[in-house]
Order: sequence, then C-alpha cells, then structure tokens
Amino acid sequence: MKPDQIERELNSVGKGCFVTYYQMFADESIEDREIHEALKKDFGYTENSCRLKTSHARSIIRTGNARRAMEIISESESEKVLRALALRYLEALA
Repeated sequence: MKPDQIERELNSVGKGCFVTYYQMFADESIEDREIHEALKKDFGYTENSCRLKTSHARSIIRTGNARRAMEIISESESEKVLRALALRYLEALA
C-alpha cells in the first residue's frame, strides 16, 4: 500500500475511530458485525459507514501498515488522548 493510500484509508476510517477501535479491528476473531454494532452504539454511524470504516481499517492492518497509521495519528492534530493512545500502540508494535 502506498503512503498516500494509507492516509486516504485512515481518513476514511477516521483517526479517532481507528485508534480507539484498533484492537477490535486487529482481532480477526471479532466479526465485522460486532464491530459495526459497537461503532453504531458509540458514534451513531450508519450501517454503511460502519462497513466502510471496518473494511478500510482492516485493510490497513492486513497490509502491515498499522504502525504507519499510528505514526500518522501520533503526529496529527488529533486530540491529545488519541495521540497518546497511538504512541502506546506504536511502542507495542515495535
């Protein structure tokens, strides 16, 4: 996956959504349906939006780009708590 594609997919998911739900997206034993329900409950996203966010997030992870995504988030203008969480995941992914 090209660097600009990672950023586009990450923007499709939303940096906050990606880092907040990273463990769910990364865990292949969790069905997409379960993630969709959590996203709808917590953010009020539509079913279609949940499907797109889940698909893009899992694509980033499956292609080995989770580390780069966390770097992007940690260097972004996102909320401090989200940047801190991204930094913790970066340490774990090292």
